[in-house]
Amino acid sequence: MKKITGSVAKLLLAVVAMLGLTLVGNQTASAASAAPASIGTETADSVAATFRCNPPTYYRNAVVRTCTVYSGQIRQFIRCSNGRTYYGPWVGRGTWRLTNVCPSPYYRTGSGLQGR
Repeated sequence: MKKITGSVAKLLLAVVAMLGLTLVGNQTASAASAAPASIGTETADSVAATFRCNPPTYYRNAVVRTCTVYSGQIRQFIRCSNGRTYYGPWVGRGTWRLTNVCPSPYYRTGSGLQGR
């Protein structure tokens, strides 16, 4: 997992400020782009995470997405054909490239994000 900083993060925040959009939903990160696709707010145990993610890149056995967390924490998960769900670490404020991979020879059957 890699934290993205500098001009890319500043550009991302500028786009968010200019658009002023707020979408609420479960959206489930490579390099950060200037126009992320969604803003999400997920709640668990009465605590909310506010974040924005680019559309994920799906591979047969993996999922990769970039998310900016404004408050709270998020983590990505992947469900694999072996019936197991694998969770990434919780990440807080900042821009993050999230990657989850199913163990060989299993393939991805689903994925998503959790917030707290």
